[in-house]
Amino acid sequence: MNIAPTIKRYPVMSFIILTLGLSFAGFLIPVPPEGAFATIAFLLLPILTLVALMLESVTDGRRGATQLLRHSFRWQTFTWIERPVGAPIVSDGHVEQSLPV
Repeated sequence: MNIAPTIKRYPVMSFIILTLGLSFAGFLIPVPPEGAFATIAFLLLPILTLVALMLESVTDGRRGATQLLRHSFRWQTFTWIERPVGAPIVSDGHVEQSLPV
């Protein structure tokens, strides 16, 4: 049974069904009760990425999967640095110069 045509025809529905199915299956893994939340969260986080990569490779082939990875790992350095560094600089409605220019 080949499900690739169905995935190509209904990609969003396939993403939702696969993500929910794998997420619920993750809860069936036996884990110790003292670290259950962290273990389950650690196991469930990569599910979205793996399902997205799998569906992208089925629908658009290798080119689509590499394009998805390329866009996923594109760093927006200014945004990541601006928020933690820029927040303490602004205080009382005016900008203080905290770093020598």
